[in-house]
Amino acid sequence: MPFEPIGAIWDSLLVACRVHQNVEIGQYVGSRLLEIEPENAGNYVVLSNLLVSAGRWNEVRVIRDSMMEKAIIKEPGNSWIELDKTLHTFHAADRSHPRMEELLSSMEPPKAEECDEPPKAEECDEGEDKDVILKGVS
Repeated sequence: MPFEPIGAIWDSLLVACRVHQNVEIGQYVGSRLLEIEPENAGNYVVLSNLLVSAGRWNEVRVIRDSMMEKAIIKEPGNSWIELDKTLHTFHAADRSHPRMEELLSSMEPPKAEECDEPPKAEECDEGEDKDVILKGVS
């Protein structure tokens, strides 16, 4: 590459590693990203999720502890929908919108193949504090 890659390039590569379950390259890319963008919570989350999917719970704990030490938090996701020419914004787990039932009924449920399953407690290493680890899974 004729130039030093920016964070967005490393980020794309990390996401590709997550999609293709390439943990070794993902760890290298993730460490580079954490050097370049140490305050970007998304980088920690993607790297952590890659490690969760590989069952590397000790490394997950290191990443999440690092986030806590640096006071880095992942902001809740949000989305929006236009209904009757009005833009409605929602945040993750927020059910306070006055027209929530109407909006939910207008949406199609996700197909089974589009849903990721969360990690199961029995997948944790013996002796680990499973509740603490699984609580931080995003």
